[in-house]
Amino acid sequence: MITQSVTTDFDLIVTLRCLESLITACGKDADAYIDSELLDVISCTLTSSNRFVRESTFTLLTAIVATCNTSGN
Repeated sequence: MITQSVTTDFDLIVTLRCLESLITACGKDADAYIDSELLDVISCTLTSSNRFVRESTFTLLTAIVATCNTSGN
């Protein structure tokens, strides 16, 4: 039986990876959409008890930093 927590964590991981793919694919054009509100939402996942959620969050943040580095911001 799959518990609600596991399902929610899985959905969160998929969403984080989707955001990472979008930011990576858009490259410097994604910079306009990376704001403090998005970073605040993402930062909430850094303290998750699920290590896969935390890993996905750090991978997403790496993509954001790489994008901002490319765009010169």
